[in-house]
Amino acid sequence: MQKTAIKPIIILIIFGVFLSVIFLKIGLRELKETSGGVGEKNEKINFEDDEWAYINLGTHYNFQGLFIKAEEMFKKALEINPSKEGSYHGLSRSYIGQLRYQEAEEVSKKGLKVIPNSDLLYIQLGHLYNVQQIYQEAEEALRKALRINPESGSAYTELGNCYIRQLRYQEAEEAYEKSIRISPKDDVAYTVLGNCYISQQRYQEAEGALLKAVSLAPNKAGPFITLGNVYNIQGRYREAEEMYKKTIEINPNNSNAYQGLRDIYRMIGRHNESEQMLKKAKEINQENK
Repeated sequence: MQKTAIKPIIILIIFGVFLSVIFLKIGLRELKETSGGVGEKNEKINFEDDEWAYINLGTHYNFQGLFIKAEEMFKKALEINPSKEGSYHGLSRSYIGQLRYQEAEEVSKKGLKVIPNSDLLYIQLGHLYNVQQIYQEAEEALRKALRINPESGSAYTELGNCYIRQLRYQEAEEAYEKSIRISPKDDVAYTVLGNCYISQQRYQEAEGALLKAVSLAPNKAGPFITLGNVYNIQGRYREAEEMYKKTIEINPNNSNAYQGLRDIYRMIGRHNESEQMLKKAKEINQENK
């Protein structure tokens, strides 16, 4: 019975987490340096006639999975100032969220023409190629990012993602550990290291890494949903349910959390609730098309 739950959850880990969790730290770097970060609610973002108000709100929408709204904000930011890497990065992220990969690549490369030494945009390209399973180009882009900035924890994190997608677990683990050495308070690195352990069925180590991520980022959905996956795989359904509900509390638009609840409820015979969760997940995915 438990084995039937493993396959959908592994698919969730490999595809959902890499599309939603990884951009959290990368997207915040520019914002922290200039504008103090992203408000948790739209009302906290003070609009002025400058690009950072739109970048802030666009990043907030990306976090929430509202990619069409995010796209609009980043385009407005670029109209005001076409030289901010955060705008190109955020717009590319919103395209990836909509599966518009060609446009994501075009806007990233356009940004690199304007800002040729942007390690952030090379990381973005690496992420984009990872999503499309173009691993050689992903690795090349990430190596360029590391040549520009050898102390980029984000580049090592995405490089680890490139390796794990190719089942190169040892290299992935080494890349994540390098990221953690550079940025020991980076919750994203601990989250993906947890994923690496999950892929190798090293669940106790995965739980440890993810509990560390949760402690570092109690207001981020990524570590909670991934920890929920660990519990789900092991048949620890009550703990998994708690983690998925916490994910939804943080981000009500996270369709993967509803899918996780659907899998749990189906496994334990709560079929009406399972169908409700599936319906909610489909509604969210439809809204983001």
